[in-house]
Amino acid sequence: MMISKLRVVLEQTTLIMVFLCTCSAFASGNGTDVAEIIATGTDATPIKQEPPIYPIRALREGTEGWVVLSFSVLEDGTTADIIVLNASIEGYFGKAAIRAVSGWTYAPATKNGEPVIQYNKRARSTFRITDMGDGVTKSFRRNFRNATKAIGEGDLEKAESLIAILDSNKKRLLSEVFYLDILKSSYYSEKDDNKATLKYLGRVLTIADEVATKNMYIALLKQAVVENARDAIIETHCNISVHRWKLTRIWWRMIHYAIL
Repeated sequence: MMISKLRVVLEQTTLIMVFLCTCSAFASGNGTDVAEIIATGTDATPIKQEPPIYPIRALREGTEGWVVLSFSVLEDGTTADIIVLNASIEGYFGKAAIRAVSGWTYAPATKNGEPVIQYNKRARSTFRITDMGDGVTKSFRRNFRNATKAIGEGDLEKAESLIAILDSNKKRLLSEVFYLDILKSSYYSEKDDNKATLKYLGRVLTIADEVATKNMYIALLKQAVVENARDAIIETHCNISVHRWKLTRIWWRMIHYAIL
């Protein structure tokens, strides 16, 4: 993880950008087997990784969030094929993150001593305004509690309207981004929509290491394993969906008590 000061200062506000770059398995440009490349080659290593500039719009609105990018590292160490894989909010941080990654340079990956293209590198860019704190606002907490209660009582219509209210507020702290996705995961779990539950649980895990406590993070990782395994089983054994629902509500209640 690299922590550095942003090059943007607006209205005397000091900002910090946390930028984390991780790597997935890679393959050479000629389609050589991944296992062979890993066994005989080296991973691309960063030389220059300037963080993004905080977007003015997001800064003015007090919006925090994250972006996950995928990109390739070419034989000359430059980056290419940069795309946004996921983002906490659309239209706020993607362009800034792409511009930053486009200027990164690497010592290229090698295979048998020769430079090769490394595909599917991953980078997570976290945009955070330090003086906004790590908690949640009173209005968020109130709507979160009410939505949680509605889900627990099976009033999904009310829960959906409260989630829509939370979603409409773009001035969002990073911790609120995190808990809103937890809320959505719980909502879709109650609707027995496993695909949507997994989608939002995945978003929760994207930023959990930044926001969650250690115990909560471990619980979320365990739940992700359970949910993904169960999803594969549900494809052929739909009758276990009731068991999935009960177990998911157990972890949801644990997270609910943590925020309250």
